[in-house]
Amino acid sequence: MCAEHGMSESKRFVEGVNCLPAASDHAKSVYYSNRKTSSSTYFPAEKNTAVHATRPAPSLPAEIHTPAIRFFYANIHKHAKKEYKYLIDYLNEKGNTMGRLEGKVAIVTGSTSGIGIGIAKVYAAEGATVVISGRRAEKGQVVVDQIVEAGGKASFHYFDITEPASIEALIADTVEQYGKLDILVNNAANVALKDGRVDELTLEMWDAILESDLRGTFYATKCAIPYMKEIGGGAIVNIGSMASCAGDLGSTAYACAKAGVDIFTQYVALQYGKDNIRCNCIRPGLIVTPENEAKVPQMLKDIFLGSIMVNRYGCPEDIAHAAVYFGSDESTYTTGQIINVDGGMNSHAPTVAQFRQMNSRTW
Repeated sequence: MCAEHGMSESKRFVEGVNCLPAASDHAKSVYYSNRKTSSSTYFPAEKNTAVHATRPAPSLPAEIHTPAIRFFYANIHKHAKKEYKYLIDYLNEKGNTMGRLEGKVAIVTGSTSGIGIGIAKVYAAEGATVVISGRRAEKGQVVVDQIVEAGGKASFHYFDITEPASIEALIADTVEQYGKLDILVNNAANVALKDGRVDELTLEMWDAILESDLRGTFYATKCAIPYMKEIGGGAIVNIGSMASCAGDLGSTAYACAKAGVDIFTQYVALQYGKDNIRCNCIRPGLIVTPENEAKVPQMLKDIFLGSIMVNRYGCPEDIAHAAVYFGSDESTYTTGQIINVDGGMNSHAPTVAQFRQMNSRTW
C-alpha cells in the first residue's frame, strides 16, 4: 500500500504486511521467518530493482474478496505470491473482513502526496468514498486511478488551503456530488515555507505559515460543520505534529501553528459534541514517505531511531490507521483527543537515547 514508482516489489510487499491492520503478528512472523531481513532498517536488505509504474499487477486470486486486500495485492508481483499466501491463509482462517468506513464520504485534504495519500488509500480500502484534494491535479488523478483499479471509490477535487473560495468549493461540491460529508481529514499543510528561529522570522513568513497550517484547518472545519449537522453528525480528524510537543531549535512558526491545531481540536470537540460531531488530532512522528525518503539523511533517521521506542520510523499508513479509528463508528465515545503516533518518541525522558549509547540506565 505504500508502493510508489520505482519501489522494488519485495519492498512493496513488506510495506503491505507491516501496514495492513489485518496483518497480525502471526502473519508477519510467518513472512519474516521465510525471508532474511535487516534489523536496523524498516525494509529488508535487498537489491533495489526498479518496477515500471505501468506494468500490470498479477491476476487476482479468487479468495481475495475485501477492498483492502485487493488494493494490497495490486501492488505486488509474481515472486511475492508465495509469501503473500501466508497472509491470505491467515486472514481466511480468521474470517477477516474490512469495511470499517463502509458507506461514508470522506475528504482528505492534501492527499496528492505523503501522509495524505496513505490516509486516502486506507480509507478507500476500508470502504469510504474518498475525495482526493490538492493543487496537483495530475498527481491527484494518479491516486484516484490507483484506488479505483483496486476496487475502491474516489474522485479528485482541486484544493488550495490558502484560498477560502477553494476550501468552500471543495466542501460544497463534495456534498453536491455525494449527498453528504461524513469525515473531514485536515491534513494539508505547507511545510516547505521558510521558517526558523524567532529572530530569523519575518512577519510575512510567520503569516504565511499560520495561514496555511492553522487558518486553513479552521476554515475547512467551519465550512464542513453545517453539512455534518444536517446529517446528524460526523468526524473531523486533524493532522497535527510532534513539533507542538516541546520547544526546538527551529521551525518556530510551524510548531506554533500546529500547537494551534491541538487546542482548536479541543474547542471544536467541545462546541459541537452535542451535535454528534467529533474532532480528534493525530500528531505524526518521523514519517518517511516516497517523496521525502531520499531527502531525509541517514544521520537524522538514526537520531530519531535512538529515541523511538520501536525498531523503525513511521510510514503514512501508520497515521492512516489512527485516522480510520477516529473516522469510524468505533470512536463515537472518543473526542477532543490528541494522540501521538510517533513510535513512543515523546513518551519518555529526553536523556534516554544518550543513556542507551552509554549502555547505562542512569548516571
